[in-house]
Amino acid sequence: AAAIRDHRVIASYGPFVRFWIDGAGIGSELTGWGAKTLAIESQSPSWMAVTHLELYENGTLIAEWNREPEEAGGNPWYVETSIEPEDDAWYVVIASGSESLFPMFTPVEIPPVELQDVVTEAVGAVLDDTSLLGISVEHPRIYDMMPYALTNPIWVDIDGDGFDAPGVPAWQ
Repeated sequence: AAAIRDHRVIASYGPFVRFWIDGAGIGSELTGWGAKTLAIESQSPSWMAVTHLELYENGTLIAEWNREPEEAGGNPWYVETSIEPEDDAWYVVIASGSESLFPMFTPVEIPPVELQDVVTEAVGAVLDDTSLLGISVEHPRIYDMMPYALTNPIWVDIDGDGFDAPGVPAWQ
């Protein structure tokens, strides 16, 4: 409960991720202008290949790193980079892999709420014959579990006057 209140949580389907900015860990708030050193560490067992790391600033992807599955399984991964926020910012890390965790984790069935069903129902209320739409897209309903971990943020308050939320990210 204390870790949740202190924003020091990692949500994970297996990988263990830690990261620091200038030595301050997940859930910390830093102050000060200028370049900062950001370090990311990912660990996983030999049967779980973490092949992709992503770094987000205020919800926008700013850096990513990849490695081959043969390099990844059971091998710790350490990345260090420099950041220089221009305004108050928060940073999170996502670690993921592309290989199924079966048989350690069984696939998950997700009930369908398919666009096809939504469109057919909406248009069906207007048209008597929805076959004119030609909709026959099939989507998988069972999904393999993949390695995935997401950290809570580290906040950077550059001017020391309290963290000012940056607003909604400019997604492309």
